[in-house]
Amino acid sequence: SPYRPWQFSRMPSPLVALDAIPLLYPVRGRFKFFENVAGRPVGRPCVLVKATDTEGRVGWGQCVPSPRWSPETLDTVLATIRHELAPVLIGCEPQDLDRVHTLMNRAIAPSFSTGQPICKAGIDLALFDLTGRALKQSAATRWGRADCDTVELSWTLNPRSLDEAEGLVAQARERGYVETVFGRRLFLPDIGSGNPARRAAAERAAINAPMQG
Repeated sequence: SPYRPWQFSRMPSPLVALDAIPLLYPVRGRFKFFENVAGRPVGRPCVLVKATDTEGRVGWGQCVPSPRWSPETLDTVLATIRHELAPVLIGCEPQDLDRVHTLMNRAIAPSFSTGQPICKAGIDLALFDLTGRALKQSAATRWGRADCDTVELSWTLNPRSLDEAEGLVAQARERGYVETVFGRRLFLPDIGSGNPARRAAAERAAINAPMQG
């Protein structure tokens, strides 16, 4: 556990609500894990988890199920949180992860896996956020890391053909950045560099960014 009860000047209040909110983010490009069996884009499914304690503090978590690469779906996550996990977790102290995990694993048995890990991870995130607000500490502080202004991301290319990959590199060279499928822009100042190593690194970033960003 990244935190211990003695770290709290005053123990967080017990949970009074654990809500699951379904979302479907639209996507602008192709990514095979966000397609249905017919190959049509359906968007990026997501369930927001909202954990509320008796003092009105709220922590947020997120589950991102995808039936294309896991057994969990938007519907199974919603049903599991609403009907199986929330009822047993109400009244728990959010910093007591041992008890939280015991109750979740009793409600949804691990079996041959951890038992709906994507669903349970969303609850873990919500409780981590909630206890962080009680501690008035950022995640970086609690993990013993320095705060940062930027986060480095890696991307996966998902073209239908190699010709599409070449086009992405050409587009990056022309514009100096790559726009990802979710509208984020990655600025690549080295895409036209005379240094071969820097140029090659920028070209790899141009290929990897667009289809999963």
